[in-house]
Amino acid sequence: MLWRSNIRSLSTRFAALAVIAAGLTLAGCAGNSIFDDLDAAQPTGSPFSQALFKDYAYLARSFGTSSEPSGESFDAQGSMSLTGTDSTTENLAVAFAEKALSAAKG
Repeated sequence: MLWRSNIRSLSTRFAALAVIAAGLTLAGCAGNSIFDDLDAAQPTGSPFSQALFKDYAYLARSFGTSSEPSGESFDAQGSMSLTGTDSTTENLAVAFAEKALSAAKG
């Protein structure tokens, strides 16, 4: 009966290791942003698609990649910030990043 106890102990340890491994795998995915995907993208397709990817990626990065408090405004109405991002500029950055990733697929 001792061997049954050892098998249960071994299977319990294996299950615990499997849960830990799954947790670590998911933790590695948690910090992945669209800009990480943009950095890792390898554009394919026609030269036009590749140039489109390059230009959209440039535009996406030009808005910034992190949320910071807004600074001085870009225009007289204060609709866009020069020194930081707000939800509007962050949405624009994400939209251009999505377009770049779409273009990267050819």
